[in-house]
Amino acid sequence: LLEAPWDPQLLEFPSCTTVLAPDKRTVLFNGLRVRMGMHTGEADVEFCAETLKADYFGQTVNCAARVSALANGGQILLGLDTVESLSGLSPRELSFELQPLGSFKLKGISREKEIYHLIPFELRDRVFPPVQPPVTANW
Repeated sequence: LLEAPWDPQLLEFPSCTTVLAPDKRTVLFNGLRVRMGMHTGEADVEFCAETLKADYFGQTVNCAARVSALANGGQILLGLDTVESLSGLSPRELSFELQPLGSFKLKGISREKEIYHLIPFELRDRVFPPVQPPVTANW
């Protein structure tokens, strides 16, 4: 997304402007800022005979959605189970570092989840506000 040819009108929005690192060469943000969250586990799946597409659901999918909802635009968050699935792999070999953010209560998830920020080395100068659980309305 950093190299995508965004419409110049889109880049005029404050949340879509191009942001450079202090070295003035590295692009930290450009265009839309997608937030990402990852959770590892088994998902339930059903196939639709009409569309021939799969529908994934269940606790794993719900947890992944909640982890993603914690992220700010341009940020990648992982649950502890995803971090543990990387054991044996060196973050340096994979070109990122992991920063623990603490435990969070996620809607619909019985236990608090430890959350980590995945920071690609080339984007380590990105700055984000603190992670906050989304506010939910009780209607």
